[in-house]
Amino acid sequence: SFSGKTDLAIEQPWWRKVIGFLFGSEDESGGLVRPQGVFVDGRGRIFVADPGARGVHIFDHGENEYTFLHSFGRDAFISPIGVAVSDDGTCYVTDSEVPAVVVFDEDGDFKFVIREGLVRPTGIVLRGGKIFVVDTGNHQVVVYDLQGNLLSRIGQRGVGDREFNFPVYLATSMTVGTQPEAPLFVVDALNFRVQALGGDGRFISAFGSQGNTAGSFASPKGIALDSEGNLYVADGLFDAIQIFNQSGELLLVFGNPGTDDGEFSLPTGMYIDREDKIYVVDTLNRRIQVFQYFKRQ
Repeated sequence: SFSGKTDLAIEQPWWRKVIGFLFGSEDESGGLVRPQGVFVDGRGRIFVADPGARGVHIFDHGENEYTFLHSFGRDAFISPIGVAVSDDGTCYVTDSEVPAVVVFDEDGDFKFVIREGLVRPTGIVLRGGKIFVVDTGNHQVVVYDLQGNLLSRIGQRGVGDREFNFPVYLATSMTVGTQPEAPLFVVDALNFRVQALGGDGRFISAFGSQGNTAGSFASPKGIALDSEGNLYVADGLFDAIQIFNQSGELLLVFGNPGTDDGEFSLPTGMYIDREDKIYVVDTLNRRIQVFQYFKRQ
């Protein structure tokens, strides 16, 4: 687990410290305050959206660099929630309060901002040359092209198929490039379920119900898939991660309330990389915990 750059043995070069001191462009502490979203890119850089710090931490252990994104143009982050990075290093950050999706290049330089049609954007994924954004306030998934042009809206408020009640996060398969029909999985939080949608927004399936026992949901948050297609759903009231197959059958639960290793206090965002490392945002413990999934033999 780690709570900041010190835990990752990242020491800031002196010249970055000077720039940060003079211009306020860096968070010198590099410590997590109230993290919500996490993403790991192909270079191994860890991106953490942190509304408590009003910015995005970028931990680059390989290059021994730490960067803190806190502003874009003349504006500043208020409540960054979700983060996703494309293969070319372009970084997309949702801010639920601005509200907008803010886009940076691979060096952390601001490119442009997407505001059209957003009320309270939270979760975000990239696939097939499109940006899929959960708009919690509109009870929809909004789809844009990579230039920020609005393409479509999926869903409305309700309890039926392809309808949502305060959706929060979404995920898709890491191998979607070879599986063009791989579904998007959306956490439909106040309907206490996960819905699977096609890339065109059609309804595929759903599972889940409200409850206080394993296999049900109390406060579902982040979601991620491992390389075998297992679904991991964080539950903020259970302080645990539940693992399901894509038919909604419960496979395993791990985690308990607490501050020790493997314990959580309000787990929220999640990400699973191509090596099946599972990154869980442990929000109130101000840390990211990392686990390893081992494939069945």
